Amino acid sequence: MKTTFKALTFALAALTCAGTASAAGSSNAHTISFSYASSDSASEIYGDFQRTASRACRGAGHGLRGLDKRRARTACRDDLLARAVTATRLPRLVAYYERRTGDSITPVQFASLN
Repeated sequence: MKTTFKALTFALAALTCAGTASAAGSSNAHTISFSYASSDSASEIYGDFQRTASRACRGAGHGLRGLDKRRARTACRDDLLARAVTATRLPRLVAYYERRTGDSITPVQFASLN
Protein backbone atom coordinates (compact mmCIF):
# COMPACT_ATOMS: atom_id res chain seq x y z
CA MET A 1 0.00 0.00 0.00
CA LYS A 2 1.35 3.38 -0.98
CA THR A 3 1.10 6.22 1.50
CA THR A 4 1.09 9.78 0.25
CA PHE A 5 1.16 12.82 2.42
CA LYS A 6 1.32 16.50 1.74
CA ALA A 7 4.11 17.91 3.75
CA LEU A 8 5.85 21.06 4.45
CA THR A 9 4.42 24.20 3.09
CA PHE A 10 7.43 26.42 2.96
CA ALA A 11 8.66 29.53 1.30
CA LEU A 12 11.78 29.31 -0.79
CA ALA A 13 12.45 32.94 0.01
CA ALA A 14 12.53 32.13 3.71
CA LEU A 15 15.10 29.42 3.14
CA THR A 16 17.36 31.46 0.93
CA CYS A 17 17.33 34.95 2.38
CA ALA A 18 18.48 36.30 5.70
CA GLY A 19 15.46 38.61 5.73
CA THR A 20 12.15 37.81 7.34
CA ALA A 21 9.97 36.10 4.78
CA SER A 22 6.70 34.59 5.82
CA ALA A 23 5.49 31.33 4.30
CA ALA A 24 1.89 32.44 4.68
CA GLY A 25 2.49 35.74 2.94
CA SER A 26 4.89 34.55 0.29
CA SER A 27 3.93 33.83 -3.29
CA ASN A 28 6.73 31.23 -3.26
CA ALA A 29 4.92 28.91 -0.82
CA HIS A 30 4.68 25.31 -2.01
CA THR A 31 3.21 22.08 -0.74
CA ILE A 32 5.43 19.11 -1.43
CA SER A 33 4.02 15.58 -1.70
CA PHE A 34 6.06 12.67 -0.42
CA SER A 35 4.96 9.09 -1.12
CA TYR A 36 6.20 5.77 0.13
CA ALA A 37 5.09 2.15 0.20
CA SER A 38 5.09 0.57 3.64
CA SER A 39 6.83 -2.45 2.12
CA ASP A 40 9.78 -0.32 0.89
CA SER A 41 13.05 -0.45 2.80
CA ALA A 42 14.25 2.57 4.73
CA SER A 43 16.99 3.16 2.14
CA GLU A 44 14.43 3.16 -0.72
CA ILE A 45 12.14 5.59 1.10
CA TYR A 46 15.08 7.81 2.04
CA GLY A 47 16.32 7.88 -1.56
CA ASP A 48 12.87 8.77 -2.89
CA PHE A 49 12.48 11.51 -0.27
CA GLN A 50 15.94 12.86 -1.06
CA ARG A 51 15.10 13.10 -4.77
CA THR A 52 11.75 14.78 -4.02
CA ALA A 53 13.42 17.31 -1.72
CA SER A 54 16.16 18.01 -4.28
CA ARG A 55 13.59 18.66 -7.02
CA ALA A 56 11.56 20.90 -4.71
CA CYS A 57 14.62 22.96 -3.81
CA ARG A 58 15.90 23.63 -7.33
CA GLY A 59 14.62 27.21 -7.08
CA ALA A 60 16.31 27.87 -3.75
CA GLY A 61 19.07 30.42 -3.92
CA HIS A 62 17.44 32.40 -6.70
CA GLY A 63 19.50 35.51 -7.21
CA LEU A 64 22.59 33.97 -5.61
CA ARG A 65 25.64 32.67 -7.43
CA GLY A 66 28.15 29.89 -7.16
CA LEU A 67 28.80 28.47 -3.73
CA ASP A 68 26.11 30.60 -2.05
CA LYS A 69 23.47 29.21 -4.42
CA ARG A 70 24.66 25.65 -3.81
CA ARG A 71 24.59 26.19 -0.03
CA ALA A 72 21.04 27.56 -0.23
CA ARG A 73 19.87 24.53 -2.23
CA THR A 74 21.62 22.12 0.11
CA ALA A 75 20.14 23.79 3.20
CA CYS A 76 16.68 23.72 1.64
CA ARG A 77 17.01 20.04 0.70
CA ASP A 78 18.37 19.01 4.09
CA ASP A 79 15.63 20.88 5.96
CA LEU A 80 12.87 19.48 3.77
CA LEU A 81 14.26 15.95 4.05
CA ALA A 82 14.45 16.13 7.85
CA ARG A 83 10.87 17.39 8.06
CA ALA A 84 9.58 14.68 5.73
CA VAL A 85 11.36 11.89 7.61
CA THR A 86 10.01 13.23 10.90
CA ALA A 87 6.48 13.45 9.51
CA THR A 88 6.41 9.76 8.59
CA ARG A 89 6.97 8.64 12.19
CA LEU A 90 8.58 5.48 10.79
CA PRO A 91 11.17 4.33 13.35
CA ARG A 92 13.23 2.47 10.73
CA LEU A 93 13.36 5.55 8.49
CA VAL A 94 14.25 7.88 11.36
CA ALA A 95 17.04 5.49 12.43
CA TYR A 96 18.31 5.28 8.84
CA TYR A 97 18.26 9.08 8.51
CA GLU A 98 20.17 9.50 11.76
CA ARG A 99 22.82 6.97 10.70
CA ARG A 100 23.24 8.63 7.29
CA THR A 101 23.37 12.24 8.44
CA GLY A 102 24.58 12.08 12.01
CA ASP A 103 21.68 14.39 12.91
CA SER A 104 19.19 13.45 15.58
CA ILE A 105 15.48 13.82 15.00
CA THR A 106 13.41 14.55 18.06
CA PRO A 107 10.14 12.69 17.69
CA VAL A 108 6.95 14.64 18.13
CA GLN A 109 5.30 13.68 21.37
CA PHE A 110 1.63 14.01 22.18
CA ALA A 111 -0.01 14.31 25.57
CA SER A 112 -2.03 11.33 26.65
CA LEU A 113 -5.69 11.72 27.51
CA ASN A 114 -5.47 8.88 30.04
